[in-house]
Amino acid sequence: EGSSKFVPDKRFGSFWSAGKAWNMSKEDFFAGKEWLNNLRLKASYGISGNSAIGINRYQALFSFDANYAGQGAIYPGQYGNSSLTWEKNGNLNIGLDFGFINNRISGSFSYYHKKTSDLLQEVPLSRTSGHKFVMMNAGEMLNKGVETLINAAVIRSGEFNFNISANIATVNNEVTELATDANGEEINIENNHQRVAVG
Repeated sequence: EGSSKFVPDKRFGSFWSAGKAWNMSKEDFFAGKEWLNNLRLKASYGISGNSAIGINRYQALFSFDANYAGQGAIYPGQYGNSSLTWEKNGNLNIGLDFGFINNRISGSFSYYHKKTSDLLQEVPLSRTSGHKFVMMNAGEMLNKGVETLINAAVIRSGEFNFNISANIATVNNEVTELATDANGEEINIENNHQRVAVG
């Protein structure tokens, strides 16, 4: 995939995914078990890309909206970054689908693990540079958890059906790496609304 939001020699990224499922309930060792309608183990892994930034963020730009002594003025408006490229997400999913007793009880269980690298971040700069921040690929983040869904068909009839569903999910989101300054210290990213720091 290519995006003109990045410098030409870093514009293209290769993203892929692969998945596999095993219908265990179709195997011979489950033959004759009428109470079991579905039992499927599944797994997938893939790499996806994120380019959710504004246009021209890799370019050093001038701005023309200033006024000096009643005359129009030009000033450096954006600090460029010719190394800017795709943010990458590695997504692992492992799950189990099940159905019992004519699918009166059914559902799924899954575990997910997502590692995001080359985070697209506005990294603060020293004000002596004349700029507040620069857009960079800086840092890593982990997102993981489990999801469980259970469905129960309590009543099945020609005139009335009554079903119950329950869904439980967990999420653990952690920043594991950020950009560093000239002294090797991690640069926390802060504004009026939020703060991003390792851990």
